[in-house]
Amino acid sequence: MLNLPEKLRILEKEGRKVRIGVVGTGQMGSGLVNLISQIKGMEVVALAEIDIEKAISVFESIGLKRKEIIVSEDFSHCDEALADGRKVVTKDAKVLASLHFIDVIVEATGVPEVGARVAFEAINHKKDIIMMNLEAD
Repeated sequence: MLNLPEKLRILEKEGRKVRIGVVGTGQMGSGLVNLISQIKGMEVVALAEIDIEKAISVFESIGLKRKEIIVSEDFSHCDEALADGRKVVTKDAKVLASLHFIDVIVEATGVPEVGARVAFEAINHKKDIIMMNLEAD
């Protein structure tokens, strides 16, 4: 067995986490953010969503304050915010693939075309990609 929970606890004790960007904050995406917020060694650091207020609400639902979240489409601004420990919300899913402080991208939109574009960008930027988009299989 991989003993993943133990490996994640060790990672967190070392001051590191798996940093995740989620595309889509509908039922699956928001549920995933909530679940990950309870797992040691993992952290959702960025959300891509066309409805910005919805994405902000998802971060707030896990205890973040509005001042801890930046909204931007600018890669440099987003990367700087992540380096400072803030969370990122963006309308542009392509931004997530470019960010240095994201290890994994989860695609959870339910829109096949978006899923394909997100996967393409993630692969091109050498990011791990997890597809929750059933329609894009």
